[in-house]
Amino acid sequence: MDEPTNLPYYHVSTSKHGLHLEYNRGLCCRKYTEKVNVVFNSNGTVSYQEKNSFTYVPERSGGHWPSQDYLTVPNIPLLVSQLSYVLFFFFEMNEK
Repeated sequence: MDEPTNLPYYHVSTSKHGLHLEYNRGLCCRKYTEKVNVVFNSNGTVSYQEKNSFTYVPERSGGHWPSQDYLTVPNIPLLVSQLSYVLFFFFEMNEK
């Protein structure tokens, strides 16, 4: 089990004056890592995938995590793959 990690937490709200961003001390989460799909290869190596899960630790957190809050985390590999796909076709179209 890994040591709890503090994550920065921002509360975003809008008003007639624009967007308001409020920083809270942070949320503390404990990360659990599990190795799944373990394969012992014929060349003596081992392949696996990591499954990560996070558990909120309220006693170590500076703010609160109300039940209506959402945590949005981008899928970076998906974004990069889509960007490379778009760039590939952009440059292909410009060469013709």
